[in-house]
Amino acid sequence: MTEYIIISPAYNEAKNIERFIKAIERVVPKENFFIIDDGSTDETPDILKKKGVNFYSLPHRGKGFAIRWGIEYALNIKAKFVIFLDSDLQHPPELIPLFIDKLRKGADIVIGSRWRYLQMMPKDRYLSNRLTTFFVSLLVGRRLYDTQSGFRGYRTFILRGISLGTERYETETELLIKLFLSRKVRKIDYVDIPAIYNGAESNIRRMQDTLRFLKMYFGLLWKIS
Repeated sequence: MTEYIIISPAYNEAKNIERFIKAIERVVPKENFFIIDDGSTDETPDILKKKGVNFYSLPHRGKGFAIRWGIEYALNIKAKFVIFLDSDLQHPPELIPLFIDKLRKGADIVIGSRWRYLQMMPKDRYLSNRLTTFFVSLLVGRRLYDTQSGFRGYRTFILRGISLGTERYETETELLIKLFLSRKVRKIDYVDIPAIYNGAESNIRRMQDTLRFLKMYFGLLWKIS
């Protein structure tokens, strides 16, 4: 049994992936992290092979599908904790030990929260973060912070039996909502993380992904009402 596994979805991250791997290797052993290549069309898979890291290439279906695959992987290897971390270097890998520590101390979910740094976000991301966090908190009946964060840790037993129906960026929010509605979550904790934006083009398509979020959100609201 593995105590923890770090899982990082990657899509066309050739510019960042080598630096990302080096940063990860400074804080966790190579055997404790796994990269899911979401059908990259650039040199990302070649770099992963060259670096000798554990990875698997999926057909491109979206970040959410990669996360769903990663959950199954973590459960199959019987990891006690799983930490998801975006590979675009917008979240600092050196904070991974703080997530592990909070999970060891009993947290069921640990979210990397940029709440203290929201004003540093681009305006569209700031507004999206505030609105989605408000609506998710309203639905689950608990005040949450930064429900769009791509840096999260979970105690894996709470992930068993959670069925997800989305495949893109809304999947992280769907998972969070369904975990709270399942009443499996006893304790949630946070790690303050900076909001880092290097000017790179985001893979998020604001209008499309907002519509997907709304479809997912109101679908869940309809089911529980």
